[in-house]
Amino acid sequence: MKKTIPCHPPATYRRNVMHKVKHHIWPKIVIFEKSTDMNIQSEKLKLIEWITRIQDSSIIDKLLKVKEELDWWNEISQDEKDSIEKGLQDVKSGKTHQHADAKKLYEKYL
Repeated sequence: MKKTIPCHPPATYRRNVMHKVKHHIWPKIVIFEKSTDMNIQSEKLKLIEWITRIQDSSIIDKLLKVKEELDWWNEISQDEKDSIEKGLQDVKSGKTHQHADAKKLYEKYL
């Protein structure tokens, strides 16, 4: 007599596995994500408190220099900067189009 082997594990097995994932593994992952985020927020608050107590202007200058180095503008290419500047000049000089017109013009590419 041939024995048929099911393609999928029995429902009770699947329920047990899902129970373990839901109640043992998944909460730990979520807790880790939350605790990491909460640690970052906590560290930010500590930094803010520390910065408010700084009296030495040279330290403030160094912090401002770090902030400038993290600015996205410093990370893009000169071509990208030129393109942004040209776009801003176009807006100032009124060389703009309505969204509906642009959508109609470019709908065949979208």
